[in-house]
Amino acid sequence: MVHFSCSANGSGPTWTMHVEGREAVRWPILSTGPVVLSDSRLEQFAERLLGVRLAEVPDLAARAVRYPQGSDGNASALVLHGATSAKRDFECAVTDLLAGRAPTDMSGFLETRAVALAGPDDLVVGRIASWREAVRFFGVQALDLLDTDHYYLTHAVLDQVSRETAASTRLLDWVSAHPDCVVRPYVFDLETQLLLLWLVRRLGLPHLTVDANAPSVSTYWNQKSHLHPETSFAAALAVEGFSAQRTLDLEYSYSPMAEQLHIELPTVPGYTVVREARTEREFTADMCTAGRLLRERYGLLRGCLKPSQGGGGAGIVSGLVLADEHGLAAAAQAAYPHGGDYVLEADVDLFRFDVAGSAQKLSPSGHIRGGQVATGMTAQFVDGHAWVGNVYFDSATAAQFGIAPELYDLMRSAIGELHRGLSAGQPAGSGFVTGGVDFVVGRLGGRFGDRPVAAAVDLNLSHHGGEYLRAFLEESVPAGRYAATRVFRPSADANLADTASELSRSIPERERTRLIGVIPDDWGMLAATGDTPLDAARRVFMLVERLQSTGLALV
Repeated sequence: MVHFSCSANGSGPTWTMHVEGREAVRWPILSTGPVVLSDSRLEQFAERLLGVRLAEVPDLAARAVRYPQGSDGNASALVLHGATSAKRDFECAVTDLLAGRAPTDMSGFLETRAVALAGPDDLVVGRIASWREAVRFFGVQALDLLDTDHYYLTHAVLDQVSRETAASTRLLDWVSAHPDCVVRPYVFDLETQLLLLWLVRRLGLPHLTVDANAPSVSTYWNQKSHLHPETSFAAALAVEGFSAQRTLDLEYSYSPMAEQLHIELPTVPGYTVVREARTEREFTADMCTAGRLLRERYGLLRGCLKPSQGGGGAGIVSGLVLADEHGLAAAAQAAYPHGGDYVLEADVDLFRFDVAGSAQKLSPSGHIRGGQVATGMTAQFVDGHAWVGNVYFDSATAAQFGIAPELYDLMRSAIGELHRGLSAGQPAGSGFVTGGVDFVVGRLGGRFGDRPVAAAVDLNLSHHGGEYLRAFLEESVPAGRYAATRVFRPSADANLADTASELSRSIPERERTRLIGVIPDDWGMLAATGDTPLDAARRVFMLVERLQSTGLALV
């Protein structure tokens, strides 16, 4: 059981995390605190604000919203991007913290970067200092909640609504004045559904338009576990005498993606380790069984443990020695207290591509944008397991990354297959509106040998970092040219105005650049163009080095 206590001092509140049987741990300096509304508190909100049970909210919200149509492109937007419980962002932060790793400031950078997506007629909701600076820099309308204690933005909004504060009144007034607005949440999760249902009922609107995936897509299907069968079920399959590929195909056929949606995706060997209604002993035993199956069926040596609903690379532990059951058991015991299912899958030997002397692991992404399969793909820049940028490429330039035509075509086909399967059966104008899928390209080894593989490893069925690259491409890049984005760590005294000014001096006249956001001493993001994908990639790396040389970014 994890709980927090708060003490105040001259510089603000200090939070301390308490876990039974462990020494107290200080909540790190993030943009937001660790206050999370419990299920029982959300239940109270549903009953008091709507007069319904929390379990009824998804069905009621589905009837109270619609999804963007072609005529909605010029409508004002209510931007509500922030960390989400649908991806268990808070639990992943706690997992990292207890393991001695620095948690990703999901709330901070998701809220800050969202301001760059807003136009002059939109209203952006937030509450942190870097968000306020972005609001001033981009000159957009803003609703400041003045609440950094709550980890999730939606929880802060619901708290304001429950207390009928001035902020909740302004929210009502703005939506009342813009009844045809498009609401843009990061994920249409349960808390956002509750909030939008309250807005519709309170204002007597026929509906609100939501630029996000249908709840079944953005919550239920937005999990890595849907790519793999449950460990206990897979262990019972008879695969003696099967090749490694035939075994993988059989196991995948019992994954939720294949069984329920009939979606055919290339995957790596892996198993879902179920947490719900399982004791720690049972959970640990399943983890060890999953490791044994990867060894015995595929001849694999190392595995990667991932929270099924984690985002941004949080909570991932790679390089687990599959033959070390004590190590697997320890990893399971460390994961168990934080809830949620996990996935143990093959640790792939990823191909690499060079950018300015930096060897980048090849983990491409494909996207859905505006309800359609977006052109081309992006290669991710990754620091450890954390995403730190993208570079756009297409079939004509895939070879620059060592991607053979057949692997490129396989990934593009998989994106279309995912869109088809997740859109089927959804109401008209809804379904899979935005998001994508992350792949790995490399070698599995073991019984697969040295042959190159491309496989889907993560579903990102919500707004994502690649959207900023694609928006920049759409606005700034003529046909036939390319672009990249890069995350960097600003210095403690960096700000948007000075950083943007330095970027404008550091870019050749023919090129374009954009500063997307800055959180001092933590996170920043920029974009730039280039004649080829690797030109653009080198340019964003060069720009970060330029910021470092001027003291605006840390090395």
